[in-house]
Amino acid sequence: MRNDLVIVPQPEALQDRAISPPNQIPAISIRVKEHSTEHCEWLLDFSDASQAVMRIEALDLKQGGWLLQIGESFIHNQSIPQERVAMTVTVSEELCILATPHSELKIHLKTPYLSIRSPHKTLVHSPELDLNVGNSLRSYSFFRHESGFGINLELHPQEWIYGGGEDFGAITKNSRFYNIYNSDSLGVNGQARYHSMPYFLSNRGWSVACLDAAPGRLDCGFTRHEILTWAGTAPGLTLFFQTGGTAKEKIAQFRHLIAPPHNVPDWSLGLWLSRCYYLDQADIMQELEKVEEEELPLSVLVMDARTWMDVKTKTSFDWDTNRYDPYETFFATLKSRGLEVCLWENPYVSCLTNLYKEGVKKGYFATTKEGEVYPYDSVPTGLEGFPKPPFCGLVDFTNPEAWAWWKDQHRPYIRAGVKCFKTDFGEEIPEDAFFFDGSSGWEIRNVYSDFYNDCVMEVLQEELGDQGVVWARSGWFHSAKNPIKWGGDSQTTWRALRASLRAGLSQAVGGALFWSHDIGGFYGPKPSSELYLRWFQMGLWGSHARLHGTTVREPWYFDDFVLEPFKQALALRLHLFPYFRHSCDLAYQNASSFLKPLWLYDEDDPVCETIDDQFVAGEDVVVAPFLSPEAGRRLYLPKGQWLDLRTGSIMEGNQFMVTERTDHLPAFSKVSSSFHSLFEKASEILTSNPQPYMKKYKNQ
Repeated sequence: MRNDLVIVPQPEALQDRAISPPNQIPAISIRVKEHSTEHCEWLLDFSDASQAVMRIEALDLKQGGWLLQIGESFIHNQSIPQERVAMTVTVSEELCILATPHSELKIHLKTPYLSIRSPHKTLVHSPELDLNVGNSLRSYSFFRHESGFGINLELHPQEWIYGGGEDFGAITKNSRFYNIYNSDSLGVNGQARYHSMPYFLSNRGWSVACLDAAPGRLDCGFTRHEILTWAGTAPGLTLFFQTGGTAKEKIAQFRHLIAPPHNVPDWSLGLWLSRCYYLDQADIMQELEKVEEEELPLSVLVMDARTWMDVKTKTSFDWDTNRYDPYETFFATLKSRGLEVCLWENPYVSCLTNLYKEGVKKGYFATTKEGEVYPYDSVPTGLEGFPKPPFCGLVDFTNPEAWAWWKDQHRPYIRAGVKCFKTDFGEEIPEDAFFFDGSSGWEIRNVYSDFYNDCVMEVLQEELGDQGVVWARSGWFHSAKNPIKWGGDSQTTWRALRASLRAGLSQAVGGALFWSHDIGGFYGPKPSSELYLRWFQMGLWGSHARLHGTTVREPWYFDDFVLEPFKQALALRLHLFPYFRHSCDLAYQNASSFLKPLWLYDEDDPVCETIDDQFVAGEDVVVAPFLSPEAGRRLYLPKGQWLDLRTGSIMEGNQFMVTERTDHLPAFSKVSSSFHSLFEKASEILTSNPQPYMKKYKNQ
């Protein structure tokens, strides 16, 4: 037996380490610099003898809001809430209190932290966790590090954090860290994401957004349990706090303040057909003949990437007349079949094109430090062995003339009948590139996607009013402004199906109102018939539905048992068009995502807080897709009465249930819905003519 065990009291250094890891230089004091009814400024003293000015203003929001700025923030092309509200300022030896009719903020001068109180709850409290304060967020230190500033927020032990953009992991961010850094993630099963967004919302009554465009990092209880750390990389830090209202109200308020949403037209709500890639006009017409033969209602044809431009010179906006009739004639042919057209693009212009020569001559591309055109490699790192096209010019959207020039490339096609552009890529902005307004690639890497999508959406609106949309992969704060967002290049696996759903649920916190994904998966071999059918059934409950992949996604290329359930599921969606139209209008009016997690449907039900394998479609339907090849699944129905669309039976909510695998996925509509009679008839579509798909599945 050991007899040399000595228990040493915790050294002070370890206590400090728990508050400030080695890479943080903490603020050790706060001194009032100046104040008025409009703003208040303090001087932050850091432990390395450096200083920074912190400024706080109260925002004129019904339920309270604050704008906090440290140093010189880099806010690029973002709408900062401008309306301020007068505040009373009270200063004592230990406290500086800022008060408005809706909120109160205290700066504790002796030990530098802040606390925020709304009329109903304390949102930011003290360095020591006080379990009696109820719903709370506690900030106990500001800090700087080698490339920026940050803040530590103490989390309640029963607190969940949501948001962050299109994240493929769990919808709760607790015990995780990741970079807010847009990337071509080459799939949907990792840390990298096409759409990062530093807007985070707590289930305990507060939210915070970092408005700086430069990348940052969120550490949500990963390094230190129950501590959320936000570290920016700009020379300053700008944080927007919301302090009251429900989660739905805060999200809607945030969207309207930063980038007011746009609605979507009727034509976009049907089925979109796409493939990467159709070879030529004959290839497309062959598939459209099959569409008519199978009597499949189709709304949109997507001409992806090399489908309409020469693969060696994309993006050139040059219609490939070697493979197609003139575009005016071809678009008229498609229109005669009742189809709208979506054309693919990216913001990278091949050096082999005349468009590149024009852009170089006029200075429309990003440059090197020496002022030469940046030789952009459009194939991202990670695709070693992939054919390397010639280098490209990266369109410089910070140049107003380049912006107008890029819009003009779209006008001939819009005027010939195109209503949508698939704005692909826009994430891999080189950090060492420089732009017209003086920004580096690092500074605008994230916000570049907003420039790109804003530009294309702007020309569609100029030409078509409310009838044009983009189909965008990348995003930042403007995803609700530029419908429609799709979830990137998923693999053809069950794991990617699950990750795609989690991405849609995650980005519902402040991201796109109208979100979709590649039905069947993008990368990889042709999916199995079972995976394809289940993906299709889930995808039809999104606001928008597109078949797409590197291999075939048309249903007639799968076994005979797939086609009939496919047709039934599509018939169900078309029958429910009034509900989808109403739900999209409601999403627009309320600035609320069409597809949302259960916790946003019922914020008072703690069971819903971590569920990320179900979703709510609109406001009245709970969908529990089959997300694996297992025989059945467990699902949860919120409180109320629900119509099981597969059986026509009424189910009581506020309970878990287990369902066997069936021909159609579990979907339940609220009995109290104003569309209940429509849902009852929809149920008849699924029950009147049972399909033998599951009989075949069970016999395999």
